[in-house]
Amino acid sequence: MAEPVPLSKTTCLSILVFMASACSLGCAAHRREPQLASSRSRHSARSFQGHESCPTDAGSSIAFDTPTENSLVTTPVAYRGRSSVTATSATEGHVSETDIRHWTEGQCVDSAIANHHRNDAAHHRIHASMAQLKQAESTFWPQLNGNFSVTRIRQGIDTKVSASALGIPSTSLLTIPLTGERVETASLDTTLPLYVGGARKAGVAMADAGVQIARQQAVITKNDVVRVARRAYYGTILTRQMLELGLDTRDRLQVTQELTKGMLDAGSETVDRTDYLRGEVAVATVESMIAEANAKTQLARTALANAVGANASEEIDSVEAVLPYQPIHLDLNEMIGEAYAFRPDWKQMQDVVRLAASQVDLAKSGLHPKLLASGALIQARDNLGGVGVVTPNGDNWRVGLYAQVPLFSGFKTLNEIRQAKARYCARQSERALLHDGIGVQVKKAYIELIQARDQIAATDRAWQKAIENRELLIRGYQIGMTESKDVIEAQMTETAMKRENLMALYHWNVSLVELDHATGRCIEQMLR
Repeated sequence: MAEPVPLSKTTCLSILVFMASACSLGCAAHRREPQLASSRSRHSARSFQGHESCPTDAGSSIAFDTPTENSLVTTPVAYRGRSSVTATSATEGHVSETDIRHWTEGQCVDSAIANHHRNDAAHHRIHASMAQLKQAESTFWPQLNGNFSVTRIRQGIDTKVSASALGIPSTSLLTIPLTGERVETASLDTTLPLYVGGARKAGVAMADAGVQIARQQAVITKNDVVRVARRAYYGTILTRQMLELGLDTRDRLQVTQELTKGMLDAGSETVDRTDYLRGEVAVATVESMIAEANAKTQLARTALANAVGANASEEIDSVEAVLPYQPIHLDLNEMIGEAYAFRPDWKQMQDVVRLAASQVDLAKSGLHPKLLASGALIQARDNLGGVGVVTPNGDNWRVGLYAQVPLFSGFKTLNEIRQAKARYCARQSERALLHDGIGVQVKKAYIELIQARDQIAATDRAWQKAIENRELLIRGYQIGMTESKDVIEAQMTETAMKRENLMALYHWNVSLVELDHATGRCIEQMLR
């Protein structure tokens, strides 16, 4: 390394300004309170046009003109009163901060339950299954039908009978009318199944199981809607903190660039043009990251609005400024036991098995005889005024009892029973598979939660050490003991460690959501 040279007044003044700025940024980086709206001093890159020209030495001279042809054009996200990117034309399609609604996690959950269309569809399926149950129960009631008919023929129907056949001493033939040209008939028929081999009872049991399955499916849908809304809620916090991290990193790099420029202006031999260009590359890289974080922040707000059932044109942001973290103690076996008690899909599987058992009973009913009672009240009239023999005027009635005994159906009923039994055995196997799968799901969510907890602790330690390393290198850079690439690398390392810490915090909260969903206590815990 070159021997330190005496510093000019300009260099000393630049160092003092940088130390004050670094102190402010260092304190801000250590601040962990969940209030991102606190005012802090911000440093932006200054335009170097109009500055005094540098020495003509080729090793220290550098062009400070700010390029304009590569200006970013995007929709800016105003954060703490500042824009995350330099936008030249970003007014079209822009959603201002005043149009963004800020909700708590509980408000997002309530809105998702009340407004998401998936819940509406689930409730309609419940109504459909309840109507099907009523249809099955209707078979226990007698069926009553009214019939009315009017018949018109070209001419009445009659017959000729010998008078002697009627006891009349004559050899002539007598004409006896059978029906007139116009016949009106009205009847009231009723039927009542007395015994159908258990088919009615099995049908009602199947319909009732269908209602319970639809209700549990509605709970499953509601839990999934809440799970998606909560994940989207934490996603908005993560993207906003990532954006803030990029802005802080850019500010620190720009301060370093100002220090490098001041040292170049002072004629320092410890820095040269490559040091400044290296810093410019780092600043541009971070600005690209900021642009990406800016877009993801807007997408996260849109995703949250969609998850809570809001309009596609709306954007909803989280009230919390930082990802929450509070270590908790959980017992794995206790959570697995809760899952079997509260998981709606486990309850639904019990109803599916019950439905399959009822289908077996329904198939067996085909082996039993059927017994049916019926009756009718009949009234008929024609235009003959009661003379007709076939349709005499007046009332009539009939009562009947009918039986049907199945003798042979080509082994159809036997194979229907076999099919129903095989389906029942399959449902039992699926229930055993779900029983094992629930335990695996809970254990997976629990392991991921423990992993996130350990990663939070490790990345937090790494972040603190990265801050300390960056501060030491900056002090060394001020006195010419370290190089600019070391300072830039330390700043980027600090950003990387903070990013990993934020991701670990996000995974912690998401793992809690997944654990709630795996145990079936998602809604209960949110509404407690």
